[in-house]
Amino acid sequence: MTLSAGDDGRRTSPRSLPGAAGLRQALHASPCSKTCSCTASSAAMDLQGVGAIASALVTFIGIPAAVLVGRAQTKAAVQAARLGAEAGRAQAQAAAQAGIAQAEATYRAALDASRDQARAEYRQWRHTMRREAWAQFATAVHEITTAAAELVSKAGPDEDHGGLKSACMAASRSVAFAYSVVGLEGPAQVAEVAGRVRERAEDVLLCAAKAVWVERAEALLRAIENGEGPAGSDIDHATAARDALHDLRTAARDQAEEGSHPIRAAGARNAAVADAWTRALTTLARCGITDRPATVLINDARQYLPPDNRLRTFHEAQAALERNVAEWTEAARAYLDGDGQG
Repeated sequence: MTLSAGDDGRRTSPRSLPGAAGLRQALHASPCSKTCSCTASSAAMDLQGVGAIASALVTFIGIPAAVLVGRAQTKAAVQAARLGAEAGRAQAQAAAQAGIAQAEATYRAALDASRDQARAEYRQWRHTMRREAWAQFATAVHEITTAAAELVSKAGPDEDHGGLKSACMAASRSVAFAYSVVGLEGPAQVAEVAGRVRERAEDVLLCAAKAVWVERAEALLRAIENGEGPAGSDIDHATAARDALHDLRTAARDQAEEGSHPIRAAGARNAAVADAWTRALTTLARCGITDRPATVLINDARQYLPPDNRLRTFHEAQAALERNVAEWTEAARAYLDGDGQG
């Protein structure tokens, strides 16, 4: 058997090879080496399996833990979100309630302001209406006093008594209408005094009507006495009429002093009164004085009143009316100064 040369170009001797014993030893030693190699390989494989199993166990255990942690985190996040939502809802409700309260307060303030303005405008309107009613009433009262005074002052036989009486009646209707408006508009304290003014104004008109009858009769008697009377009249007629009225006045006074009321003295109960009454009625008719003027003159004489009694009564009624008007004006001014409460 030829052996290859070494690196130095020398041939290896057969003797340098191992012998049979060495070969046997090598053969016997080979199984042991294989066994060791297998054992080492098995140990390496066991370690890898254990590592894989451990890794699997770790993974198996880590998944539920991760799931639990995830659920806890999710639950915490949901709870936090719920708490945040509830806090946001409460905050939103509080803000909404605050907004509603503010809106209600603003609405109430605007409503109160609107009511106050409406009350002020209504009060101003009522004041205007009342002022107009009062002015109309004052004007009507002035008209009736003016018409009454003109009626009395123009009592001559040549005056238009029909027109003057018509003016007085128109003024009376104006006073009645104006007073009805004052009573409707109020206030009560002013309307009450206005009622007294109206009554006094009617008294003035009535006194003026009676005074003008006396003044017309007196004017006619004076005209006859001055030779300016109507045709057929005579100074003696006027003188006789004045004498008859004087006698009637004297007889009535004498009867009153005896305790009998002069109005009840008539006819046979008192011859002096009856005679004077008859003569006065006859002589006044001769002077053209009849109807209401003659009746007023005779009634005044029977009550032993002086001839100027009607005129004086008219002036007294005028003065009383002026006092009532002043009282009414003061009541109206007091109402206005008191801010019109009532």
